[in-house]
Amino acid sequence: MEFRADERCFACGKENEWGIKLSFRKEGEEVIASFIPHPNYQGYSGILHGGIISTVLDEAMFYAVYFSGEKAATAELTVRFKRPVPVAGEYLVYGKLEEKKGRLLIASARLVDKEGKVYAEARGKFLPVP
Repeated sequence: MEFRADERCFACGKENEWGIKLSFRKEGEEVIASFIPHPNYQGYSGILHGGIISTVLDEAMFYAVYFSGEKAATAELTVRFKRPVPVAGEYLVYGKLEEKKGRLLIASARLVDKEGKVYAEARGKFLPVP
């Protein structure tokens, strides 16, 4: 299987009409993207679905790995949900490559509001892909 990017990615693809359309930039050792949830992404009324939160955090870690020059895919993802995420809000998602252990790349991410309140955190393990 060949791993190649296109604009249909649910998390970052610009041509996916149902997608999140995250756009990451590098700031120091981290990557960052703004995130305004669509109301269709809710689980409970007015609360962002945990799967969407996990997707956003996974994508932040992927881009932290990618911007470091590595081409890798998620091998393991652990998410800690700190508090419910209101759909009616603006958020920032940060990702950082924490370490390399042989072929294994370890990254972290966090979802925060504009005041810096943490809503969710994640750690992920990534492995190189062809």
